[in-house]
Amino acid sequence: MTNKLTWQDLFLQDPQFDFARIFQCWPQIEAKILPIGMSAFGDAFFAKPDDSVWVLDTFSGQVRKVASSQAEFGQCMNIQSWQEQNLRSELVHELRERGLVRGSLQVFAPVPHPAAHAGAVDLTRAQVIDAVVWHSISRQAVAQMQPAPKSEEKPWWKLW
Repeated sequence: MTNKLTWQDLFLQDPQFDFARIFQCWPQIEAKILPIGMSAFGDAFFAKPDDSVWVLDTFSGQVRKVASSQAEFGQCMNIQSWQEQNLRSELVHELRERGLVRGSLQVFAPVPHPAAHAGAVDLTRAQVIDAVVWHSISRQAVAQMQPAPKSEEKPWWKLW
């Protein structure tokens, strides 16, 4: 199935990506990182100062470690199960089969955003969108789905 996909289908490393603007959308990203690239769905991969590699998932807003080093990351990129889990290769294949093609600075965007449906991905109305715009949309969608902080309001009988 995924053997028909090229690296350009799965992983984007265009030097024109505005990673500064992309990471500004996500306050949980620390300042000292080295952008590596992006999946076809905009998941941003980056290295931390200790050489570990992490991914920012645009569907959930979560950041998770995917490799202990950049060398390990390079090895993992060639493992089909890793590609399916971290690059969403099966979803990319499905969209390519339908004829959806993106440009070098664009990503695939499921509509509605997966955060609105408890992480369920519906590709029937997927679109191609600018990566920076997708990160802005994703951050807003994820923020809307997070539970509101509990207030410290006192019961009405303890107001004074």
